[in-house]
Amino acid sequence: RESIKKLPKPSGAIVFYGALIRADLPVDCPSHLQVFDEHYGSLFISISTEGDQRAPAGMATLIASIFVDVEEWSNLNSQSYTSKKNIQAKRIINIINNKFNLLYNDWEHQELSTPRSFEKWTSRPGGIVGGLGQHPSMFGPFGLSSRTPLKGLWLCGDSIYPGEGTAGVSQSALMVVRQLMQTKGRFLNIPVFN
Repeated sequence: RESIKKLPKPSGAIVFYGALIRADLPVDCPSHLQVFDEHYGSLFISISTEGDQRAPAGMATLIASIFVDVEEWSNLNSQSYTSKKNIQAKRIINIINNKFNLLYNDWEHQELSTPRSFEKWTSRPGGIVGGLGQHPSMFGPFGLSSRTPLKGLWLCGDSIYPGEGTAGVSQSALMVVRQLMQTKGRFLNIPVFN
């Protein structure tokens, strides 16, 4: 309980979703990258690859995300919210356009999700995303454990080591399964495929 009280506030995100013709992207365009921006800090970008089924043939999807304070979005009236959302979308598009030498007209589709969007569509309180950021002071033995003092209650998810994302959440669930099985004298063997 004391550890939880000391945790930092969880963050939210603004996420840009776009679609464009793949030929408009550079030939050697990576599928994942991080771009530094003076206003946002880190902007995380993910681009579909040809044939990965995230976009029709010849097209590409691009997702760009930034962590934000959910409080910045929570108490805005409708007009202020729409204005802020439009400003953020334009800033992100400009960063992406400059990075990949794109024009505004190159975009076939674009939209922006905010903490309010995540709260509405996922019911996450305040629109928080990603759990606790993995920082050296909260990582590994210093972070939240999958074990709890309550008998039979185990934790897994994006706030439990190893952290955020599908891979991190899956790994934290796998750790809990292994620990539970060990309490029963059983062991989990997962085959490795090469």
